[in-house]
Amino acid sequence: MITYPEHLLDFYMWSVLVVLFAAFTSNVQDTTLRIGMSLGDELVSSGVSKTGLQDAITPSWQNRNNLISIGLIVFYFGFSLFVFKWYVGIAVFVGTIFVAIPIASKLLMFVMPAKLIREFNFQVQLNRVG
Repeated sequence: MITYPEHLLDFYMWSVLVVLFAAFTSNVQDTTLRIGMSLGDELVSSGVSKTGLQDAITPSWQNRNNLISIGLIVFYFGFSLFVFKWYVGIAVFVGTIFVAIPIASKLLMFVMPAKLIREFNFQVQLNRVG
């Protein structure tokens, strides 16, 4: 008979929270990078900057989200070791970081940043024409 840890439901809840928050944070970072590079084409092509105008357009709350994401991942690692045996906890953590977060990031790309990029590029094109 298989016995489940008593904190398994809590672990699943934290897993979903960590995966979605890390995916959202990385998508916002990627979106600002793409938009910053498209706006700062001259800076990127001349070698002055590798990220274009990303620093100028990144929202101020993104830095806080990056720190919270790192803190959540560290907490999640410790919690996975607490809930499971150490080797299972490490395997679950590695699977979450290298499988679940990239998959969630790609799925969120359909919802959030792709729409923002299209709208932003449309506004940039209007501003360049006008």
